[in-house]
Amino acid sequence: MRNQPQDLKISSTLFSFLKLGSVFLTIGFLLSIFFIPLASAEVSIQSHEYLGYFDSKGIYTVVDNVKNENSFAIKPTITVSVMDGNEIFSRTIQHVPLASQKEIPFKIKFFEVKGNIPILMPAEISFEKTNKNFIPIEVLYDKTLIKHHDGHITGRIQNTGEET
Repeated sequence: MRNQPQDLKISSTLFSFLKLGSVFLTIGFLLSIFFIPLASAEVSIQSHEYLGYFDSKGIYTVVDNVKNENSFAIKPTITVSVMDGNEIFSRTIQHVPLASQKEIPFKIKFFEVKGNIPILMPAEISFEKTNKNFIPIEVLYDKTLIKHHDGHITGRIQNTGEET
């Protein structure tokens, strides 16, 4: 570098810094991927549990759980649609407040659905952050949770609070 003109010395040094900076940037990015936990804050409906069936009275019923993976309580709103022939029937329910890291089941009945092969459309879910008290219940995932031949699931819930 001694015999090079001043301009070449500066550009050579600048290039070295940029090269070194990009190496550190790449290493930092890779470390952040491996060592910083990825946050998955969301509210979801479990697609593998989302199902519709005709109950014993012939009423088309849709069931699933709303899961809150946020760090705060929410009040979810669920919209479920069913296509029966050329008609689409929709129901929207505003569920009870749901605590952080909890889930709660829902059941929606469609009395209008009479066809043999209704198509259950993907559910839409929205939510608002809430400070309201949530209902202190837990779904019991034990021997009482039964999956029936038509696909619907029954089980028990437990009141984990102080009130009924």
